[in-house]
Amino acid sequence: MPAILFDPDEERSKIEFAFLVITKYLEISEAALKKGEEDFAADLQQPKLDIDGIDLKEDDIKSSTAMSMLGKMVFHRHNLVGRMRYGFVIQLYGAFEAQSVALIREIKKRHPEQAVALGKEPDFPEIKEALSALGAAPSILDDIDQLRHLRNCLTHRNGAFDHAKDIQKSVIVALNTADAGIRVDDDGFVEIERRFCEKALSTVTSLFNEMFPKFKFGQTFYSSKPQGYGIRSYPSESGIKYEFMDRGEVAEIQATPEFQEMLKGGIAEPDPNLETDPSPPDIP
Repeated sequence: MPAILFDPDEERSKIEFAFLVITKYLEISEAALKKGEEDFAADLQQPKLDIDGIDLKEDDIKSSTAMSMLGKMVFHRHNLVGRMRYGFVIQLYGAFEAQSVALIREIKKRHPEQAVALGKEPDFPEIKEALSALGAAPSILDDIDQLRHLRNCLTHRNGAFDHAKDIQKSVIVALNTADAGIRVDDDGFVEIERRFCEKALSTVTSLFNEMFPKFKFGQTFYSSKPQGYGIRSYPSESGIKYEFMDRGEVAEIQATPEFQEMLKGGIAEPDPNLETDPSPPDIP
């Protein structure tokens, strides 16, 4: 059995894990929204609608009043869904900013010849300038700048379009015109569709996925795995031993002490009696 030392790139692992958390945040919140929509739709199918004890089907209230009330309920439920995605946008931009700073500083540490530098608490223009100097695609940086202005509207104006700054309004209008999954509802609040969240996540992670190989960052469980992959683990004299199944061949991997420390963060150990276990999650 060939012995292979798997020494994961700790800094890349930290960055990718941050976006793995954001990805799971989106998946879980969207599942909850879908369940809420299904429950609400089922409620509307009930044969009667009672408001304060008055049965609208049996009362002499005009049908137009009942329909207006139903329409308003649907209207507010629809808006609630769009506004619940504010949290994702805020979390995503926060992760971008924090992990960009970590990435830039790590690149400078590994490649001192790179003419980039960041202050103690860099803002977006400084981060953008550094990423641009490192070769980040201008189109990606422009899209993230739009995400920043949208996030600022959500954070500082609670998504109220009329109270947003002019630059925020222009970005929201541009995203709406481009049919990007952003609109302003009839109450004047920004409404966000799922497809915008998914596209924004893909844009942000693509920047990091471009930088990692360019500056020769190592591999992680989140970023790569061999074809025909399976994993099992069991104790060994020096810690935990891992076997990776690759196209029927078994490669023994002895994790480094640093990697075992990372595992203590909550990754459950696979059952040693299983031939293969589910593969680790991929970053988008």
